[in-house]
Amino acid sequence: MLKLISEAAQATIPVQGRCPTFLAYSERFLEEASANKRPATQRKEKTHIAWWVERIGAQPVSRIHRTHINNAIADLRKNGLSPRTCNLYVITLRCVLKRALEEGLITSLPTQGLRPLKVTQIKRQLVSTETFERILEVGAPSGTKNHQQFQDYYRFLLLTGAREKEALRVRWADIDFDNRQVTIGADGLAKNHEYRVVDFDSALEDLLRELADRRDPNSQWLFPSPQRGEKDIPAKTFRESLRLACDHAGVAWIGFHDARHHFVSKCVMAGIDFMTIAAWVGHKDGGVLIGKVYGHLASEHRKAMAAKR
Repeated sequence: MLKLISEAAQATIPVQGRCPTFLAYSERFLEEASANKRPATQRKEKTHIAWWVERIGAQPVSRIHRTHINNAIADLRKNGLSPRTCNLYVITLRCVLKRALEEGLITSLPTQGLRPLKVTQIKRQLVSTETFERILEVGAPSGTKNHQQFQDYYRFLLLTGAREKEALRVRWADIDFDNRQVTIGADGLAKNHEYRVVDFDSALEDLLRELADRRDPNSQWLFPSPQRGEKDIPAKTFRESLRLACDHAGVAWIGFHDARHHFVSKCVMAGIDFMTIAAWVGHKDGGVLIGKVYGHLASEHRKAMAAKR
């Protein structure tokens, strides 16, 4: 007993009776640790943590063991969740417990050494340029609400590789016509909380100059909300416009993220080095992922070009 008291005094083990439950601690985590995260990330964390609270909410943080986690993963799988989604639930739990470790509430992570479930990678089918052009040209009748703005927005995604929400938050202050560059994520809300710069090609410059000619002088946004009233806010989403465009063009659903993949694939087949492409799309690995996912396109493109000689 004296040894336990001594260790507790030296903070080598949590002080019994003072350790909060997972429910209480997770509430504080959401208030403090999640404050600077993107809204989408906050929503996902709240969803995951709410599920863990149902499982282990009454458990003191210091008494969460590997058995709790293994049983939880098994239940997630029984409910039909994919291995990737199960791994995301565990990652959220690890984030909460890691903070508890930093605060001295626990001495080790119960997730330490836990291997993530194996995820089977499905080869992504790239959408053809012709399909994107069809959506832009005949996707939605000219009388459709937000038709022109949707076209502008979709072209912007195809020419910059920006993510759906990132593009909606681009301001005119982020456009530098002199240096022929557009800054993505200048508000610090990009996926990795860092901005990046995409250099113009002629098509992107033409688009942005068209937008500048049609710019609403009362808005700072490239894509201002049509329902903003007196408030200057960006458009919230163009998903319904995309659905209508796909239906009208007679093509299967194509997500906004497919435009990002199209941008990367075009850059790869144009012979642009992977490091440059990674910088444009915001990858922090220097092009490793692009080489892994899209590297075969460069080889296929070179063979196709050789066949034309």
